[in-house]
Amino acid sequence: MPGASIPTTRAGSSSTRPAASGSTTSRSSSPTASQIELTDCIWSAAREAWLLGEPAWLPGPSAHWIYLLVHGSHHILINRFRLVQLLDLLRLEPHLPAGAAPGGLLTALAAPEVPEAILRAVYTPLALLERYFPADATDVSGRARLRRAMRGRLPPGFVAWADDLDLYHACYLHPAPWRPQ
Repeated sequence: MPGASIPTTRAGSSSTRPAASGSTTSRSSSPTASQIELTDCIWSAAREAWLLGEPAWLPGPSAHWIYLLVHGSHHILINRFRLVQLLDLLRLEPHLPAGAAPGGLLTALAAPEVPEAILRAVYTPLALLERYFPADATDVSGRARLRRAMRGRLPPGFVAWADDLDLYHACYLHPAPWRPQ
C-alpha cells in the first residue's frame, strides 16, 4: 500500500509503554499480550518538513492514522480515552492519500495475513468514531467499509463490546470504569 505498511506484531510483550525503537503496544485478550510494531509503518512514509520552525521528520497521513487508531485502543483499555483523540482521527481523514483510505488501507487490513491483534487495535477506535461521527452516505474515506470488513474477522463478543463502547465508559470520568479481568 502506498504511504504506509501494515504494522506487525511480536508476542510476549507485556509493556504498555513505548519501546525504545518507537513502537506502541496494545494488549490483546490472550494471556500473552501482542506488541504492535509501528516503526516501519511510520518511518517508511516519513518525509522531511519544517515543524515549529525546525526541521523534522513527519509521518505520512496513512501511517499517522494507523498510529492514532492503535494509540486510541491503548487509551480505551486503560480508561483514558478522550474526545480529542476522535477529533484527531477525523481531522486527519481528509488528508489520507487516494487509495489509502477507501482502497489501499481497506484492502491491506482485510488481507488474511494481518494478525487479529492489529484488527482489534484498529477496530475499537473506529467503532467510537462511527458512533460519534458517522460516515456520510458516500463514505468517501472508506471508514465504514473498513469497519464492516474487519467485523467478520473478529470474535463476535469483541465486536459487540467495541460497538457498545461510549466515551463515558471509555474515559476516566466514569466512577466504575471497565477494567480487564
